[in-house]
Amino acid sequence: MKKPDKQFSVQTIGAVEDLIFGAKSLVQNKYRETVNTDYALFMGAEIETALMAIPIERINEAGLGIRTAVICEAGVENMAQLLKMSKKELIKIQGVGERSAFQAMAVAQNFEDSLRKTLFPRLNPDAPTAFSDRLVKNLYCLLQSKEDYESCKTILDEFENQLYQELELARRVQNSFRWLFTGTEKKEAALQSLNNLIRFLDSDAGCDLDQAVKHYRLIQGTPLSEVWLDFTSNAAAYYALLEAITGVKADRQKRQGDLPLELVERVEALSLNTALMKSSLRGYQEFGAKYAIVQKNTLLGDEMGLGKTLEAIAAMAHLQAAGKTHFVVICPASVLINWYREIIQHSQLIPSSIHGSDREIRLTEWAEKGGVAVTTYETLKVIAIPAEISVDLLVADEAHYVKNPEAKRSQALYQLVKRAEAVLFMTGTPLENNLQEMSSLILRLNPEIAEKISQKEVLTNEYQFRLMIAPVYLRRNRDDVLNELPELIQKEQWVDFGSQEQKDYRLAVLDGQFMLMRRMAWTGSGVNECPKLKRLLEICAEAKENGRKILIFSFFRDVIDTLSQALIDRSLEPITGSVTPARRQAIIDDFGTAPPGTALICQIQAGGVGLNIQMASVVIICEPQIKPALETQAISRAYRMGQTHTVFVYRLLTDNSVDEQMMTILQNKQQLFDSYARDSVIAESSFQAVDVSEKSLIDRILAEERRRLSLPDQQTS
Repeated sequence: MKKPDKQFSVQTIGAVEDLIFGAKSLVQNKYRETVNTDYALFMGAEIETALMAIPIERINEAGLGIRTAVICEAGVENMAQLLKMSKKELIKIQGVGERSAFQAMAVAQNFEDSLRKTLFPRLNPDAPTAFSDRLVKNLYCLLQSKEDYESCKTILDEFENQLYQELELARRVQNSFRWLFTGTEKKEAALQSLNNLIRFLDSDAGCDLDQAVKHYRLIQGTPLSEVWLDFTSNAAAYYALLEAITGVKADRQKRQGDLPLELVERVEALSLNTALMKSSLRGYQEFGAKYAIVQKNTLLGDEMGLGKTLEAIAAMAHLQAAGKTHFVVICPASVLINWYREIIQHSQLIPSSIHGSDREIRLTEWAEKGGVAVTTYETLKVIAIPAEISVDLLVADEAHYVKNPEAKRSQALYQLVKRAEAVLFMTGTPLENNLQEMSSLILRLNPEIAEKISQKEVLTNEYQFRLMIAPVYLRRNRDDVLNELPELIQKEQWVDFGSQEQKDYRLAVLDGQFMLMRRMAWTGSGVNECPKLKRLLEICAEAKENGRKILIFSFFRDVIDTLSQALIDRSLEPITGSVTPARRQAIIDDFGTAPPGTALICQIQAGGVGLNIQMASVVIICEPQIKPALETQAISRAYRMGQTHTVFVYRLLTDNSVDEQMMTILQNKQQLFDSYARDSVIAESSFQAVDVSEKSLIDRILAEERRRLSLPDQQTS
């Protein structure tokens, strides 16, 4: 029997051995262990840096009377230096006794222990270290190789033992002497095994394994610059994975929204099935998904930017894994495409866009096959979801859109709520003007609770109010659960009117033209006559120099037109209410690849809701808004989970104008929200003190401005 070509045999066997080695390295990769090790090193360095910033004099905060001056004179200036010393070394300092040394070191240790409990890892792409480089690289390799891991594991589970057997037999052809004294039967077996190895290399499984191993090795060689670039655009996934591996989570009580213990225990008893999820969940997100499943009819009020969409998707994925089939998401048209993309990106659920001219066809397909029907509030009014279909979970995004029970879109949603097995309302602003708006939403979810909270004695007691709505309302705030977020710096930029703007403003006040008063500071002809425009251009220029992108928000279309002309070569097509959802998403995609210094101008009602624009880190608000929720939502487009750069918010304000009173209104309305819908200190005033209509506010503002400008009182027009 002729011996096969030795070189070809060696190459074939070597290729299979290398493939198995590479695949096993991927499946058994040590990155998770390395992440834990590098995380400990990274945090150790971060803690030491923090301790170096704590002066030795702070020991006296413990009131022990230790002579810190003599310790400082000996060259020990901060807590980090003190912790590196032994007790014996400290006693050698003249003026420090054994007891004082023991007490000083105990205080320093308390500082370190406190930091270990409270300091959360913030991977800063603007100031990388050797420790953060290694940590982010290992996380990158884990994230990028997730699909390769699944592919290799599946193939190895099926073929690994067989391949080892084939290799053992095929190796006989490599040794000429051994081949010479091998019997015919064994030679045939060896040749058959060699042919089997060749066929495996050419098979789909072999090609998939080869591709996965090559990609894995390519990932390992990725330059750090590319790794950090990926981190800045996908930071949320990095932190979610880091949290999952290390077990480091935000404060448990805050993660659970300060709910009563009995309710928390009931929610935590559920084991969330994430088999259909592609993305990892943060601890607070997992709790939110379980809360929605356990409580069935809920209002998720997490602050904007915390990933409520992912929590809803996780809840649907859990239910589908349990055999449920039909889900519905209702959202504003502006975020319909975003919802569709997010479902595909984060889960194995199948979304159907029930919108546009083919909506009836898509609706029929969804009814037959199941999945997630994604539609808009306006479309819901004109479609009929088949009565025989059981909606296993109804998700209403931006649920404050249906706070008015008289609106047709509200009524259409309420009818569907009655048919749903479970309902999840989602909004970061359940309360915009008064508590009745929040009560209106809760009424659809739990009429019994809504009736209780309508009583005056409950409405005037913030603590009792929050306790009563706990079974239906869950809210977590950014500061409590996203410890890795960079700083948010808000700056008020006060300017004067231009000369003509000042004259025209007086006329607008005299005529009672409130909306015209609000935008009069943008009517000056050119930069020299429009101080607000001049300041905005200065901010944009500075942002470009610092490598930042800019989001600009205004309520008014004519202001947006002015800005577009002034920034014609530095901005994209504005996002306004007339921009279609598809075009809106295309603009955002273009913004993601645009160079630093690029501005995205948005009408605040259209661009301030439901978007993820973490690539921007400078936000400009052109005029104060009547509702604080509009400004909060706008800021949250950039300052949200995944943001890696310090976010600067500039509010452009005109001195001696309506802007001053508008800022007061914002503060008062925010106080109302903080008292009842957000976890905060107990407010001093009752809700009635700030529960006023927009019309009464406008009348009050006009009267005050006329008084200030010594103008006669008139009716508003």
